[in-house]
Amino acid sequence: MSLPTVERLEACMRSTQSLLADLDAADWSVPSLCPGWTVRDGRVQLRGDITLAERLASNLRFTR
Repeated sequence: MSLPTVERLEACMRSTQSLLADLDAADWSVPSLCPGWTVRDGRVQLRGDITLAERLASNLRFTR
């Protein structure tokens, strides 16, 4: 992954986290666009993806 790609991923993560911060308690139980999933379910999956991306970005920055 190139550094510009990492920077775009970081920007995407920040905007997603900002969007999720605006949700209230009722929003988390709303069905998502993924069949059978709520917004909360999607967030749990996304959190795992964000954690992986953060680790990859950290490794890329460390090795350069």
